[in-house]
Amino acid sequence: MRPLTPSEKAHKTIFSLHTLKVLSISGAIIGIGAIGTQRFLSNKIDEWHRVKPAIVADLSSPTHDLSSPVDLRQSPPAEDLALPRITDDLVQPDPPSPRIAPGTVRTIGGTDMVFIAADTMPSGLKPFWLDRTEVTTEAFEKCIDSGACHFDTPPASTQVGSRCNRGVEKARHPINCVNYHEASRYCAQMGKYLPSTQQWDFAARGNRILAFPWGDTMLATDALCWHRRAGSCPVDQYPGDISPFGVLGMGANVGEWTSTKFYPDPELSARVFRGWSWGTDKVSEFFQSHGLPAEKSQNNLGFRCAKDVSGLD
Repeated sequence: MRPLTPSEKAHKTIFSLHTLKVLSISGAIIGIGAIGTQRFLSNKIDEWHRVKPAIVADLSSPTHDLSSPVDLRQSPPAEDLALPRITDDLVQPDPPSPRIAPGTVRTIGGTDMVFIAADTMPSGLKPFWLDRTEVTTEAFEKCIDSGACHFDTPPASTQVGSRCNRGVEKARHPINCVNYHEASRYCAQMGKYLPSTQQWDFAARGNRILAFPWGDTMLATDALCWHRRAGSCPVDQYPGDISPFGVLGMGANVGEWTSTKFYPDPELSARVFRGWSWGTDKVSEFFQSHGLPAEKSQNNLGFRCAKDVSGLD
């Protein structure tokens, strides 16, 4: 490579100085731009902090017209708005209703009813409510007086000595001398129904295979309303006649209509009735089926009502 001449050296020096000048100016411009940008942002932040209280106060004011359109271009950043947060408490489902314990007693439609249920229910059977006692003469006569209930035929049993409870001073005794249709209509008026034999038997002994509602040992004669000739007893007179759920009087006093057809004689629309009565005078198979034509009534036969479990229970 040949050495530069004095003239070439002079030109090279001038070019280097110009290049340095250009780079210096560019750097200065960049530095000024960065400083200007920083100052611009700082000014905007200061401006936002000055107007933020007024905006928030205006949004929270009770006189603020919420029907007016909001200019989103002038709204503050979303994270600065005092909006409610969705917390775990707001999205949690309602706590489940407390579980109703089997044997719970509640007054439903003016009558004490017992909750019949178990952890393992028989096939085809759901928990239900059952009247704690047989329907009383007093309750049935109130339904008669209101016009909602009636007898299909005036019972000849109102005669003295018939042992029918209607029209005599036996308000707390079970209503008797009613046929299946009269009993069924009464339950329907109360928003209930006659229990099936499956429901009746389960309420009488639960999942245990008991000989009697109260257990496997026969009670003393004077501990039940049976083996007598004077007719029925008050529905709550004998507390020992009680089922595992706390249902009273399923063992004696009066037999009870069910809604189940009596299949040995289905053409007569006979229905099964359960339980012993005041006239029973010997120990026999307690849970055997007895049937009676639906149009017939007896002075040793009454009823109680059942009710399905609703969503409010």
